[in-house]
Amino acid sequence: MVDASTSFARAIGQLLQAGERAQDVAVVESAHQALSALKSLRPDIVLVSIGLGDVEQAELAARIGKAVPEANIIAMAESSGGGI
Repeated sequence: MVDASTSFARAIGQLLQAGERAQDVAVVESAHQALSALKSLRPDIVLVSIGLGDVEQAELAARIGKAVPEANIIAMAESSGGGI
């Protein structure tokens, strides 16, 4: 999971690690950390937050796709509104 908000990322990570179908989860705070982690992790799914600051989301998704073509990339957007 790539998200600049470490508290949010950790909370999602804990949810993914809980329960019967627990998953291994790595949380990083920047696109550069994510790209470095791909070399050793080879993830099935990558959650990417919009607005990381160091690399645009579309560019990061393209670079992840090249590094780990089998990974599914899920883009997340922050919402300040009251609905879903």
